[in-house]
Amino acid sequence: IRYMPLFLGPLLIFSVFFFMREASNNLSTSIFAMLFTAFSFPVIVGMYGALLSNWLALSEVFIFSGLLLRFIQRKSIRFFLLAISTLLLLLFTHVYTWAMLMVVLFTYLILLFIRWLHKGRSPSDFKIIMMIMCIIGISLVVDFLRNIALGSFGLATETLKISYGNFSLSFAARCWDVTVSTLKYEMAGFYGNPIAFFLALMGSFITVLGDIPLNLYLTSWLIASSFPFVFGNRIMQPRILYNLPINVFEAFAVIYIIKFAKQTQGNSSSRILCLLLIAIVILMNINYGFRCMFTLSQIEFHKTSWEG
Repeated sequence: IRYMPLFLGPLLIFSVFFFMREASNNLSTSIFAMLFTAFSFPVIVGMYGALLSNWLALSEVFIFSGLLLRFIQRKSIRFFLLAISTLLLLLFTHVYTWAMLMVVLFTYLILLFIRWLHKGRSPSDFKIIMMIMCIIGISLVVDFLRNIALGSFGLATETLKISYGNFSLSFAARCWDVTVSTLKYEMAGFYGNPIAFFLALMGSFITVLGDIPLNLYLTSWLIASSFPFVFGNRIMQPRILYNLPINVFEAFAVIYIIKFAKQTQGNSSSRILCLLLIAIVILMNINYGFRCMFTLSQIEFHKTSWEG
């Protein structure tokens, strides 16, 4: 177990690259997303809290998402079957991460249906909607059979246990205070990466304004995470932050800034500006990673109470 991060770290990095490469087919965005992943919350917090199952499950989420979006683009039955297989593997790896992904898929399904209603009701788009419903349905049936085999109510009971007392309107009224407390004190303060949040916020706006399948999928991920984050307490907020694709939103922001600089400056000055921007962003993320690793080396390795 001690050496599992040596496997889980590269797995997460390359799963993010696979997701971005399959979904966007943009090498630059994929490389930046992969780079930011190396210094991201899942890696640092995963090592601090020994969240091995959470860490592995998040890698499976990105692999599934890449397969799903590639299926939508190519409409290949091979990617459809691979996506279902990965989703079922996630169910048996970490049920709560699977539940989070199911909420994202439901949100994505709703957004696809709304777009289908407002854009000519294309038969091909409706077929995609039906196939995603099929993916969700198969996964829910397997979960039901799994619960019968285990002799329990499974996800519903455990979700209620986690949700009880952790969501409230009062937390929404104090959302800013709860968030500041989460960033400062949860997981030894390893969530405190201002440059990541700034770039992710910018990337979120860019994503919401886009209309390609990747943008719509990430928008669904953002919507599905926003409501529980606002109404959640310090127990729920770290869980949500851990599963958010903040590194992907960062990559979108950096690519947008580089494109904007090239459009507004001359050739030579734009190259210098782009190089400086890339260097600053990379160095700040590296600084965050080394700072957290140094802090991690000074404290005792332990397992946190919220894994699972």
